[in-house]
Amino acid sequence: MANRLRAVIGSVVSDSQSAFVKGKQILDGILFANEVVDEARRLNKEILLFKIDFKKGYDSMDLDYLDAVMVKMNFPTLWRKWIYECVVSAMASMLVNRCSTEEFPMERGLRHGDPLSPFLFLLAVEGFHILMKSVVEKGLYQGYQVGHIEVVRLSHFQFADDTLIFGEKSWANVRSMREVLFFFLKNYLA
Repeated sequence: MANRLRAVIGSVVSDSQSAFVKGKQILDGILFANEVVDEARRLNKEILLFKIDFKKGYDSMDLDYLDAVMVKMNFPTLWRKWIYECVVSAMASMLVNRCSTEEFPMERGLRHGDPLSPFLFLLAVEGFHILMKSVVEKGLYQGYQVGHIEVVRLSHFQFADDTLIFGEKSWANVRSMREVLFFFLKNYLA
């Protein structure tokens, strides 16, 4: 299943994501961010830069949210059932004083080390991309302008469990970003 998802992940997640996508490198995001910050310094422009680390994102993802994202992306019902079974059927135990406890079911989150988990995580954080894209299109968030000849407005860039948010320095942007984060986390962690 992970190999099948790996083959199509680039066509279902946005260009803002650079991790686990064929033809992209995770370091692309870091180099890209460095270039943006260097340009801002060189031109003495103010920039709003905010980094989100979804470090515990694997552990706390609501599986109903993941399923809802896959529905929106038009994943077939059978495929979604297979994914759900892979994730929900996981059992875990803990070591207490070097003795293993009884196994218990995993009720939320993804398993670290599972080859399917990085791709499912990318699907889940695609919801954040859609939210950011929406507030930018509605004029509620102003991205950071890069370039002289070909001007591009950047709002965010994602790589693995990290997201960088770029924007013009303003309180309106801070408030919009706060609302997007609260809304996303409310649904992601539901």
